[in-house]
Amino acid sequence: PHFLRTIEQVKSEGLLPANAILVVIDVDGLYTNILKEEGIETMEENLDTREDQSVPTSFLIALLDLLLSYNIFEFNKELFLQLTGAAMGNRCIPNYANIFMNKIDKLVINSAAQYGEGVNPIRLFKRFLDDIFAIWCGSVEDLDKFLESLNLLHPTIKFKATYSCPFTCDITGPHDCFCHQSRSVSFLDTTVTIKNGKLETDLYRKPTDRCQYLLPSSCHPSFVSKNIPYSLALRLVRICSEPEILDTRLNELKTMLIGRNYRPGVINSAIERSKMIPRAKALEKVPTKKNDRVILTLEYTPQLSSVSGIIKSAWRVMTQDPQMKKAFPEPPMLAWKRPKSLRDNLVKTKVPEQSRLSRSLHGMKKCNKSRCNTC
Repeated sequence: PHFLRTIEQVKSEGLLPANAILVVIDVDGLYTNILKEEGIETMEENLDTREDQSVPTSFLIALLDLLLSYNIFEFNKELFLQLTGAAMGNRCIPNYANIFMNKIDKLVINSAAQYGEGVNPIRLFKRFLDDIFAIWCGSVEDLDKFLESLNLLHPTIKFKATYSCPFTCDITGPHDCFCHQSRSVSFLDTTVTIKNGKLETDLYRKPTDRCQYLLPSSCHPSFVSKNIPYSLALRLVRICSEPEILDTRLNELKTMLIGRNYRPGVINSAIERSKMIPRAKALEKVPTKKNDRVILTLEYTPQLSSVSGIIKSAWRVMTQDPQMKKAFPEPPMLAWKRPKSLRDNLVKTKVPEQSRLSRSLHGMKKCNKSRCNTC
């Protein structure tokens, strides 16, 4: 939504110049190519700018150094130590990589300044982790030189890029020229196109997408399967900037959900409900609400479907006592967590050994003596 709000802001500023080019840049293997010493140094510089330093920077850096130095993993019964970069599975690493890339952002934007006549040709520059979206207002030749120079900015951070074509194409029939194939670029789950000097956005789905939406028959609370069609439809309202495109994508969504055994009535109700929300309203940033209610977490099972009603009923009785009313001003919030599935019970994290243990067979068997009449 933040990216889409940014696109709407660019549209509100007026038409883009005729030479505007949409550029998408991807960092090649970001996590594993951040040099440890440089990453720690960047983190230390940023942590020193905090207003609240009740947790000392030196302590946090010591923890980060341990995390980066001792990433040990197992494969085929052998232990390995990661020597370069950061592990992708650690919780703090996305923030670590994000802060490090802030330093690279400045190098990229400063590098582009030399290709403009007193004005930086980068009109817009936005990044989400290792994906960069930019609007280039300059020549294609300068853009190619700029993209080639990016891989000289850092010894390990390398970039791959694609961009749209600013040239007009007079060929109407099917053809494979550059100007025909690259009218738009894909960034995150959106396809962005320049039409008549304005940005238009559409849904982007990867070719490998197999529409694996949750089945209504899955062991989940009933409200989950009811909310999924509405959430998906509202997502399309946000992404699709043109009404014609929105109608097409909503029809595609309906077909996919029917293929996942969702009832047509539920789908139609969700689509109509989402279309009643104006796109500007759907794009607004929703403020985070602070929740002080006590949370009761239970593993979901269909037999416990009435727990929420029991809690509210018991809370009304319990809070007749003034002391309990102070302790529980609001009823506890029920939160479901997923129980163990068949996959959890059947699939192991380690590959089992191939060799089978020798069995001890009890009961009667041959004694293998050459002169045994019984055998």
